[in-house]
Amino acid sequence: MTVSSGTHTLATAIALQSRATIDVGGGSLLWASGALSGTNGIRKTGAGELSISSINSFTGPTNVDVGLLRVNGSIASSSLTTVAAGATLAGSGTVGSTLLLGTHEPGNSPGLQTFTAGLTYGGTSVLEW
Repeated sequence: MTVSSGTHTLATAIALQSRATIDVGGGSLLWASGALSGTNGIRKTGAGELSISSINSFTGPTNVDVGLLRVNGSIASSSLTTVAAGATLAGSGTVGSTLLLGTHEPGNSPGLQTFTAGLTYGGTSVLEW
């Protein structure tokens, strides 16, 4: 899925039949309010923002290669969330096991973010309040 400009909403529940790449272009926002399920995961690319507000049950990995992933729902069932150097994890939702090499901005102004498993900060990570 590619969002090249503007703000868009994905309100439909989706069963991930294969690994999903979500490319959100710079200055763009994709707000995902429909639940994602299945045994596959997601890869966030593009310099824009993917905002997840639903309680998701997919069990594959979550990779944030670039841009911003804002979790205000839950991706706790994801096998591992990896945030690359130069990418950002934000929001006040719930995340499972996480390897953070990029920027962590917990909360929305700031606030809290919950991790149900280990949170590991790598040598390139930055914590911003």
